[in-house]
Amino acid sequence: MQVEFDSTLDEIVEVNMLLVEHTNTYRQQRRESQWAVGLCVAGGLVVILASRAYSPSYAALALAAVADVIGGVAAALLYGRFHGWYVRRHYRRMMQEMHGGAEQVHFEFELRDEVLSIRSMESELTFPWSRLARVNDTPGSIELWFDPGLAVVRDRAFRTAEERTRFLDAVRLHLRNKAV
Repeated sequence: MQVEFDSTLDEIVEVNMLLVEHTNTYRQQRRESQWAVGLCVAGGLVVILASRAYSPSYAALALAAVADVIGGVAAALLYGRFHGWYVRRHYRRMMQEMHGGAEQVHFEFELRDEVLSIRSMESELTFPWSRLARVNDTPGSIELWFDPGLAVVRDRAFRTAEERTRFLDAVRLHLRNKAV
């Protein structure tokens, strides 16, 4: 069985970010970056607030301590959002460069006996069915999670709901066969 569709660069980035965000390495790196930014902001606030008074009062020190905690936590949380935006932005630029500036990429997904084959003009990728970990039937797409890897087939690849159901059943059959 074979299906095909055009995917935008934003969709390609979305799929890759979904995959990356599920890795321990990405989550750890993001968390460490958040801690670093939060601690730097808190430290900067200590220096700024402590240098303002020649002999700070206890009330000023208490206020500075509260401001440090709040400022550090706020900066860490805001940095988490910035980090995701930053990674997406640079990954999109990389994908745009790799695809010669095209905003859309044509993909073909083929269910073969031993593998899922994914082809575009620039590359071909295969995932062995033995590595299929789970299948998510989501609104608008079918997610095929491999260990490691992710393939997302958009609903527009199917002409009818029945064709989508047949594709999904064929994929789930590989998942059931793996469990046996």
